[in-house]
Amino acid sequence: MNRMKRNVLALIVIFLAVVSLTVVSVHALQNKLEVIPLRVGNKWEFSESEFDKSGTLLKRENVFASVVEEKTIETKTWYKYREFGNDFWVRSGEGGQYEAVLDDFDQTSPNKDSEEILFFRYPVTKTPVKYKTQFGDMKVISRDSEVTTNAGTFTCYHYQILESDLRIDIFVAPGKGLVKNRFEDETSVRIAELESYRLKREESVTVGANTDG
Repeated sequence: MNRMKRNVLALIVIFLAVVSLTVVSVHALQNKLEVIPLRVGNKWEFSESEFDKSGTLLKRENVFASVVEEKTIETKTWYKYREFGNDFWVRSGEGGQYEAVLDDFDQTSPNKDSEEILFFRYPVTKTPVKYKTQFGDMKVISRDSEVTTNAGTFTCYHYQILESDLRIDIFVAPGKGLVKNRFEDETSVRIAELESYRLKREESVTVGANTDG
């Protein structure tokens, strides 16, 4: 009986060690990646559903994100990231992904004097973490939320903006990009989930599930 107990305890210790090493390995790999991979030609396709506040489906459509342009200003390389019809100039840097703040509607790209704001803080060593963005307070809820869509299962950073009249939950898999976005305001809820993705790495191309060509 004592030998059986020792064997069971040994198996438990081994199991816990393997789980711990797996978590550490996942986080170590995440920390080496861009939170959203920025390379011209990267593309993502999503299925977006819109519901009213009672849960009735109002609309469902496919929406897209892509990296469409690159621009180097002095020592910084910016990328035009087009997400669901909106354009953002972003770059990866120390501390995460930054977004350029354009001065007015006539300015279509950043210049050397453009202000930049940290949008996705990354990586983080503990959660939750709160910081300021141009859209309000952003909170990193988790760095290991598991999200499953038609494109697969992903380990995601969960970012959240919570204001009096809206809530935005953003799930991003480092090195893969946006996986799920949930936007809720006073009238409706919109949920976008990743269907497929195509990432360019150097001269090779990595293709996600259900990707055409």
